[in-house]
Amino acid sequence: TQSGAVHHLGWDGRLVKSFEGPHHFGDPFYWNGRLYIAYSPHENGRQYGYICMYDAKTLKLLKKSARRSDPVDGLAVFNGVVYAGTKSFGRVPNDVVTLAKFDPETLEEKGLVTIPLGFKTMYYGAQNLTVADGHLYIGCYGAADRSVPDTLVVDADLKPVRTLRTDCGEGLSAVPETLSNAVVGPAGNGRFL
Repeated sequence: TQSGAVHHLGWDGRLVKSFEGPHHFGDPFYWNGRLYIAYSPHENGRQYGYICMYDAKTLKLLKKSARRSDPVDGLAVFNGVVYAGTKSFGRVPNDVVTLAKFDPETLEEKGLVTIPLGFKTMYYGAQNLTVADGHLYIGCYGAADRSVPDTLVVDADLKPVRTLRTDCGEGLSAVPETLSNAVVGPAGNGRFL
């Protein structure tokens, strides 16, 4: 995300297509043939945010949301809603996380939802989101103490189910169970990278 580019690689590892974007964006999320990306560029010393939707095959820009006054980070489409992490609290550690909701077709913002984490973030709130096993995984910059969780798992009603440690501060992706015995993430968790 700090490189400012999105690269589409084929299954053979070769570059299919790429494009440059603003310097800071959250993890891309694929859903129904589209790629959604949260951008948070800087302008005049302030950071702002917006969401873009691309055709996943051509990487053609299909739609861009209205500009938000605060940044957005990682995002995921969960139960037909685009959820994006916000930096509502800035660098202040917090025990709740605020997600912005967007319509997946129009990218119109539909409000905010605040969810209790069950742990205290180091700063910034939700950095990465992914979907697995019918749950939304919300990753945060966690505490240096590796015994403290950094990821919240919520159900379809956005109710907390459990917490875990994934060390996901710079990205969070679910790995299919068929690969989970062969691939181990940084926290030793075989289901996430």
